[in-house]
Amino acid sequence: MSLATDFGLIPALGGEVRPDGHPLARLSRAEIVRRIAYVPQSHAPPFAYAAFEIVLMDEPTASLDVGNQAAVLAETSNLVRSAGAEGRGVILSTHDSDQAYALGAEVLLMRDGRVVGRGAPEVAQTGESLSAVYGVPVTVERTESGRLVCAPTMAR
Repeated sequence: MSLATDFGLIPALGGEVRPDGHPLARLSRAEIVRRIAYVPQSHAPPFAYAAFEIVLMDEPTASLDVGNQAAVLAETSNLVRSAGAEGRGVILSTHDSDQAYALGAEVLLMRDGRVVGRGAPEVAQTGESLSAVYGVPVTVERTESGRLVCAPTMAR
């Protein structure tokens, strides 16, 4: 079956898709989207965005596995060093607070367009400020290696 038939967008030629044991054909669109999630491998934007516009939208490590995230962050760190030597800066947009600790870069922590914290990651990203931004209790802990990490409480 294809994605289109799995979501009920195109009638199936054979077989049956049964999310949570319920026949897809008998579910409303709202029930289907509550049971099936789709995360594409690639993204084909509906408009011909310029590369600059895509960069403004992209979190560079979104959808990457841990190894590739580390490779991107290492390259980002190299870029920060060379840009600083040339009197330039690098802006990295991320929702992964641990990346700021790993890079040791200045942080601008925001919520609803307002600045909640600013400065070194250990100053700007406290458990209190991260909890306020993400709406769940967050603790900041130091690992055995000395690295800071944030640990959110799993909300239900």
